[in-house]
Amino acid sequence: MKYKKLVNFLIGILILLILLEIVILIIQNRRLKAHIIALRKEIPHLIPDDYAPPIEAVNLDGKIEFIDFNNNKKTLLFIQTNSCIPCDKNLIFWRRLSYQLKDKARVLLISLRELKDARNLKSYLKVDIPVYTPKNREKFIRDYRISKFSQTILINGKGKVEWIKTGELDGSDYYELRELIF
Repeated sequence: MKYKKLVNFLIGILILLILLEIVILIIQNRRLKAHIIALRKEIPHLIPDDYAPPIEAVNLDGKIEFIDFNNNKKTLLFIQTNSCIPCDKNLIFWRRLSYQLKDKARVLLISLRELKDARNLKSYLKVDIPVYTPKNREKFIRDYRISKFSQTILINGKGKVEWIKTGELDGSDYYELRELIF
């Protein structure tokens, strides 16, 4: 009988310890989520009048190229990655803009995918625009302050951001970009 009470007592203590551990994990999870949200707010995306850093990128042939924006020609930069719902939706706008603007502005797509996947993206897009992957993804993400992976950036010929949209484009963005470039 004493043995049964001792076992029940130990099981009770074990259950309390497990519940305490669960509560501690919940509190830690809430703190981590709050910390992540705070970090995201500290690193805003590029804004108009910021300088767009040059990009050391790998073209689809595997050759390293240096992309600079001080060329007296506007650059429309599309930034895209895997598993990004706004990126997939933006492909329609990016395709249309690339066709219409390729003579008026330099149009580039920077894919955060692996090189093999970036090649597949180019064939999927069916447009004749250069597609690159950053040589150093972490540096690129830090330099361009990417928190959401879909970004459309218009950079003037002096290297300054003229227009930027993070996330999904809509019809008004499309027309606004056309007006800024023409």
